[in-house]
Amino acid sequence: MKNIRIGLIGISSALAGFVLQGCFAQQPLPECQVFTGDSVAGVTNYMALLKETGHTGTCDDLTHMEIGLTRINPAGTTDFSVLMRAQRPVDFVIGNQFTASTDTENDCTDYVNTEDCSECVDPIDAMDGDNVCQEEPDPVTRTDPADATNKGLTLKGKLSQFPTDGICSVDPMTSTFNFQAEDVTLVDGGTESFPSVAQKLEWTNFKIIMNAKVPGSYFTANLKLTEGTCSANYDVTAFWPIVTCTTDDECDPNSNLDAGRVTGSGISAEFKPVCNVDIGVCVPSVDVAKLK
Repeated sequence: MKNIRIGLIGISSALAGFVLQGCFAQQPLPECQVFTGDSVAGVTNYMALLKETGHTGTCDDLTHMEIGLTRINPAGTTDFSVLMRAQRPVDFVIGNQFTASTDTENDCTDYVNTEDCSECVDPIDAMDGDNVCQEEPDPVTRTDPADATNKGLTLKGKLSQFPTDGICSVDPMTSTFNFQAEDVTLVDGGTESFPSVAQKLEWTNFKIIMNAKVPGSYFTANLKLTEGTCSANYDVTAFWPIVTCTTDDECDPNSNLDAGRVTGSGISAEFKPVCNVDIGVCVPSVDVAKLK
């Protein structure tokens, strides 16, 4: 019995040594990551805040845009890239379509009679006997004659596999597309005229923050946007997730049952988020790029 007891103690000591060695052994760096939005699963994209640093020509007053990112890595390789689509030209829910190309006349919100908007009745309300109408989207797909598959709407940049000093870099990305003026047949009948649109987006100095506090949920970049007669430059700060709000309380990362919040906002507490009422979205109140 004594020999068995000594043997077990020896094994336990050896295992403890391996465990301790494992705890203090250098751990591999996490690979560079981004969050991929998925409207079906309820996962948001990034919200980018734009600060103009100069422009020429006639430009719109852009302050923010929604951006979708996806990391790709062919199996068996260390070739990492980021695919991007920006809300300015693209509607993420529908795909390769312009938000501005939606038929705005097809809105049955104010109707209460199914004879006036038979195509707009909410099927769930109809089952309950409620005669309530809803807006009926009328999507319109436009295509660049030189880019039949709309590949130009998606930017691609090489992504570093591992972060350096907490930064994952992305090579410069550029997309260019031209939509001709055209009359488009609408889903619910009739046609609508759309103007020509020519746009170029050039992204540089793209840096994704990747550390324990900010695991790919924030990036900074520079953007040059050329559209028509406008050429504008922006400093960009973008964060994930997008949480809509009207007050700071709705941005609180912590739950508060007394205030009726069963869960927190879902935004990192490190961001110390507050509500930007101008755009109705929770935004960081700290310089996230300095979080280590």
